[in-house]
This record gives sequence, structure tokens and C-alpha cells, in this order.
Amino acid sequence: MKVICLINTRNHVHYIDECVQSCLHQLVPDGCNYNVHVIDAGSTDGTADRLKQYRKEIVPHFEKNIGQSGAFELCQRLDADCFMFCDGDDILDKDRLKRIIDVFITYPDVILVGNSINEVDFQGNQLRSIFVGHDQFFEVKNNEEDGDRLYLARCLLGTSRMAVRKQPLMDIMPIERRVLFEADEYIFTLLPCLGKVCILADRLTDYRLHGANSYQNSKVRTYDQVHLYRKVHENLLVAIITGSEKLKLDNVYLSLCIENLKDLCGNMQVLEKALHSRRKAIELIFNEPLIVGLTATSLLKRYLLAFAVFLFGLRPTLLVGSLLRHRVVSRKKIDNVELL
Repeated sequence: MKVICLINTRNHVHYIDECVQSCLHQLVPDGCNYNVHVIDAGSTDGTADRLKQYRKEIVPHFEKNIGQSGAFELCQRLDADCFMFCDGDDILDKDRLKRIIDVFITYPDVILVGNSINEVDFQGNQLRSIFVGHDQFFEVKNNEEDGDRLYLARCLLGTSRMAVRKQPLMDIMPIERRVLFEADEYIFTLLPCLGKVCILADRLTDYRLHGANSYQNSKVRTYDQVHLYRKVHENLLVAIITGSEKLKLDNVYLSLCIENLKDLCGNMQVLEKALHSRRKAIELIFNEPLIVGLTATSLLKRYLLAFAVFLFGLRPTLLVGSLLRHRVVSRKKIDNVELL
């Protein structure tokens, strides 16, 4: 079996060495032809220079302004039976390749394999684990229950925890170039509609949270960040709907993913307005608190928060609140998250 590990990177100079080393030092099963390819999408921070030291061990590809969709489309030109993906700021457990190959060989009808993860900070310190309790299999085409279950665990199908067979991947290509970000979500939304999915219980990926990816992870965003976040997901939504119609796909899992994206885009549009208007921000606090990240907040706390928003605006208020919560949470043990 020919397997390519495809690393997608842009401006990961602080993390790329650890990432590449983890991909190169996989335990390779007998009979597996394994190679590591790295696509650098126009780095300006020295990442490309760091990759040159591995020129005898990897196959580099240097491109500009292709986005994540362009990186995935490289698979169309590569000779492989399956692909294992990794972002340039993440780390793979040495057993990931072996576990994936075991699944693909044992279960010929599985076309997509995900795995449980550890979230780590920029220094590699573990923050929490997100996992399934045992290896899980899903067939969403004709099984509504599996569609519901996979929807709950789809966060374990992102780039650095996703491996795919080439032929089914080609069936959903090309990805519209408008999807510069979140192209992995395009794949793990449409691909399960074509065949069986497996999610491994083993935590085989260290998924790194750091400042450079805070556009996705930050709880307190500027107006421009929220606007970008909305546009990215609106483009993704259009691409998924177009792709599903082209392939004539219709099932519960797909419907849930599409509805979630529609809700997310609508919420971000509301949040954009709230960041510009204190009146709308106060209305959100009382009427739709989840949009500003409030859960189980008493009426008294909402009044206090609304008063702070009236004085200072929404973003400064949320920023202070986030810093205070971080100080409290950092003193506590963060529980692991078991999805299924």
C-alpha cells in the first residue's frame, strides 16, 4: 500500500521541525510504501528555509496563495493509495500510520479514518484530551443514528486527525478555490456520505492551540476577525451545498452539518452588528447570550455585564471577562472530553 503523509504549512517556523520529525518517525508496517510530502503555501517567516534541511527525507512543494483547498488538491497529482494529513503546527504519535493502515486493510469499505486528540499549547503542554471511548464505525448514507453520532464526533476528523483513501477523495474534488480555509471541513462533510468512517480511540495527534490560529480559537475577536470568520464559513457553506448537489447526496449527517454552518454564519453576522452597536450588544446579552459566549449566567450577572458593555463596549468587556476566567480555569484541572 502506497501512503503519503501530506503536511500543509504556512508560517509555522516555530513548530515545523517537531511536526516533520513526528511524521518521518512513524512506525511503518511491512508492505507499506510511505513517503512524506510537505506543501508550503507561501511562508514568509523562514518555514521554507527550515524545510530545506529535510530535502533528502521529504518531498517539498512550494506554492503561493493556494490556501488549504489548493494543498488538498495536490493529492490529485500524487501517486498513492491513501493520504494521511497533518498541519505544520501539529504533532503525530508514532503509531498513527500503523493504526490507520490496520483499519484500511482490515476494513476495505472504510474510506475515512479519524482519531482522538490531545489539545496542547504553543509549548506542547497538554490542555485536554478529546476522544471516543473505543474505536467507532459510522455509515451515514442509510443510517440516521450513525449520522447523528458522527455529527457529534466530527471534530475528530480535522486535518491532523484525518486519513483518506485516494479514490473517494477524488470523487469530491476539486474543492472550490473560494474555500481558502476550512477545506478539511469540506472533506469530512462530504466524504462520509460516500462510504464508511472509522474514528480511533487512541489519541494519535497533538493538536496545537497558539496565537497564530486564534482566528478560530479566540473567544474575543475584533470586528475584522468576526467578519473574516463569517466569510470563510459562508464560502465553505456554498461549496458544500454545491458539492452535495453535484453528487446527489442527502442524509441526516449532511443536513446537520449544513444547518450548523448556516446557524454559525447567522450568529457571526449578529455578533458583527453587536461589536459596532452597544445597544445591540446589550440585546444579545439578554436575548441570545450564547452568541457572546455566555452560558448559565444569572440575571444579575447579565445586568452587570450589560452595564459594563454600556460603559466600555462589547469587546473590552468580553476581553476582561475572558482574562478573569482564564486565571480561574488555569488553577483547575481541565476535564477530558469524551464524545461517544
